[in-house]
Amino acid sequence: MKAQHLIGLSLLLLVSACTTDPGTSAEPGGTAGPEQSRAAASGSAVLAQTVALADQAINATNKAIVKCMEAKGFTRHLPGLVWEQSSSLPVAPSDDTLTADEAKNFGYGFGRETVRPTPSGPANKPNPQAGMAAADVEKYQQALGKLTVVTLGSGEKARFYVGGCYEKSIVTVFGDRETYVRLLTVGPDAANAVAAAIEEDPALVKAYKSWSSCMKGKGAADLAKPEEATERALRYYWPRSGPALPKAEALTKEIQLAVADVACSGEAKIHDAQQQAYRAQVDKYLADHEVQLVADQETLRAALGKAQQLLAS
Repeated sequence: MKAQHLIGLSLLLLVSACTTDPGTSAEPGGTAGPEQSRAAASGSAVLAQTVALADQAINATNKAIVKCMEAKGFTRHLPGLVWEQSSSLPVAPSDDTLTADEAKNFGYGFGRETVRPTPSGPANKPNPQAGMAAADVEKYQQALGKLTVVTLGSGEKARFYVGGCYEKSIVTVFGDRETYVRLLTVGPDAANAVAAAIEEDPALVKAYKSWSSCMKGKGAADLAKPEEATERALRYYWPRSGPALPKAEALTKEIQLAVADVACSGEAKIHDAQQQAYRAQVDKYLADHEVQLVADQETLRAALGKAQQLLAS
């Protein structure tokens, strides 16, 4: 099944800290002029380096928290303390778009799927304290810290383990809660900000309106953007409520919708508008935040050094 529209413009690329070297820069690329390409590559490299450093510092801090807990005799840990953080970066819309022939023969591909989509909802997570006596659970919580809603200096509220290994390690590494909380999400914050700005890009909004009008003319009303067409096709097979359509009928409707979508996307030049909006909004984000990102790198290098000292002690 093609990925067209399913992920949309908020597509995120997982970037592992171990695959990005904070001391290297990306090579310039793209079709822009040499100076523009070098500037864009430099800005993108700054963001990638900052996110990689953040992941390394966060992961080292998590290990320091675990070490502190183990020094107190605990061998079971909360999942969030033992996993490797791998943050996200904005990524350009995929060029792997649905073709007219694919739409005519298979629609979006849902009719060929044999596995029902995983329903959304909270997953059952293993309890790291399972099997511990109540007294041991209480000791564990005291050692880690009391989960508390704290108000940060910015006025933002955050859930934080106060008064134990968690807070002690974080404050030792980052200096204060605020810095830790802000740098914890530096990658997702950038990705979300760019995705939101892309959706409000005037040229893309205009293209969406053209697409919507075209789709209405082909009998598919009440669709504002291509992602909604894909969602509608999915619900022919797996409705949120009520019975699904017979498979043959669902496939016919899916193909009709996909054929109209491909035609209208081409007429409205949706992919071109998405690519242009992506480039414009990434450039704007980097221009607005590059100075802060460079400063964050210095903070993160210092934090990583302190975390490594804790682990070595």
